[in-house]
Amino acid sequence: MSFKAQAFLPPGVSVYPRYDTQLISGSINKLKFFLPTPGTVDDADNNYVANPFPGATNVVLLGISLSATLQVIEDDSTNSITASKVVNSLYDSVLRLDTNGGREQKVLEPIYNYMNFAQSRAQSTGDATNGTVNQVVLQSTGPRKIPNYFFFNKSESFQLYLEFPGSSVTFPTTANWTASAQSGRAGFGIKATLWTADMNEAQLAAFNQKLNAAAN
Repeated sequence: MSFKAQAFLPPGVSVYPRYDTQLISGSINKLKFFLPTPGTVDDADNNYVANPFPGATNVVLLGISLSATLQVIEDDSTNSITASKVVNSLYDSVLRLDTNGGREQKVLEPIYNYMNFAQSRAQSTGDATNGTVNQVVLQSTGPRKIPNYFFFNKSESFQLYLEFPGSSVTFPTTANWTASAQSGRAGFGIKATLWTADMNEAQLAAFNQKLNAAAN
């Protein structure tokens, strides 16, 4: 999906993806993204500098997408990994975005609105000699529009996280994933991408005017 193709962004405004990756390990009830400072500085995992986002412009949130750090997950009983259980545990979670110190809820929706489960598939590979292996193949996710656009004020912090049902959900540990050698990285996680547009006051006013006109 192209936000530019919708022709509602003011002249001179570009869409900029800001992303962060967090690992899932063991029992968890929340997976938090965009911590005040990145845990590690690594272009493959994150490209934001701080939360709140620095700069003298307002940051308009246009969309969100979530993708797994592994495209293919395999069953590995030795290391307590069941591919379908991992995916089903993710599917039960909800995505939440709060601002104003957690007092304003901007997004609260099932994860499948922002992660491409629909095109994921289960399959078996192998042969009679080596045995079969059950796998789940996950698809990457492009930008998904949020129901209502809003913007972060200059120097406004936010909280973005996945919330799992009950007190916690148990996933394989980072040690399980490392021993299983299913990835070149240690562990399994989720990359959250915020599709944003930086606007000055005049651009933000023009943007709001277009949105209001479209709604009437």
